[in-house]
Amino acid sequence: MDNSSDMRILLVTTFLFAAVFVSNGQEVGASQARSISVSGTAERISTANQIRISVEIRTVDEQLSEAQGKSKKVFDGVIEDIGALGVKAEEVQLKDHEFGKEYVDGPNRQKIWKGFFSTREFLVILDQVDQLELIHSKLAENPEIEVSGTRFLRTDDIEIRKELRTEALKAAREKASAMAEVYELTLGKPLKIEEGNFNGYFLSISINITRNTGIDRTQEGVARGKVSLYVTVKVVFELVN
Repeated sequence: MDNSSDMRILLVTTFLFAAVFVSNGQEVGASQARSISVSGTAERISTANQIRISVEIRTVDEQLSEAQGKSKKVFDGVIEDIGALGVKAEEVQLKDHEFGKEYVDGPNRQKIWKGFFSTREFLVILDQVDQLELIHSKLAENPEIEVSGTRFLRTDDIEIRKELRTEALKAAREKASAMAEVYELTLGKPLKIEEGNFNGYFLSISINITRNTGIDRTQEGVARGKVSLYVTVKVVFELVN
C-alpha cells in the first residue's frame, strides 16, 4: 500500500471519529437541557423585639479641646437621661468620634472658618420596644442631638431564616412539579441549589421623631415596629419521563 492510500485511510478514520464525537456532544447537550430552573420565596412579618436608634452629637467651638469637651458632656448627659428611663449604659454604643475644622460660606462664596467641630455617633439599643417614643421625646429635648435613623430588628432572625429557607425550598419544588406536570414529565434530583442574592434579610421600617411610618399600635397605644424577613432560593431540577 502506497503513502496516498495510507493518507486516505487516515482521513476517513479521523472523519468518523469526529462524527461520533459531535453526535455524543449533541446527546450530552440534550441531556443537560432536560432540566427546569425555578425560584422559591418565603416571608414572615413579625413584631420587632429590638430597636436601634442612631444618634449624632455635633458641637462647634473656636478651641478643639472645647468642642470635644462639649460633645463628651452632651454624650454623658444622654447616657444619664435615658438611664433614668431604664436604658442601661451598655445599651448605648459609641460608633464613631470625628473632629475637624468647620467652615461656612461667605457672601462671595469664600470659605469662612467658624471653628472646630466634634461629632459623636452612637446607637441606643432598646430591648423593650415600648420605650421608643419615650426615648425619642427625651432625645428631642436637646438641640445638639440629631436622630438619624431607627431600625426595627428581630434578635432571633437566624432561627427564623432557617425555617424560611426550608419553606422556600419546598415552594420551589412544588412550583417545579406543577410546571413539569403540564408536559407530562416528573422531577428528578436537584442539580443545583443556591440562595438568592440580595442585600440582607431585613426590611426595616425607618421613622423619625415627628412622624411614625409603618407603625402598628396595640390597644394600649404602644408603637410596635414590624420586621419582614424573607429568603429566596433558586433550584435546578432534572426532568425525567
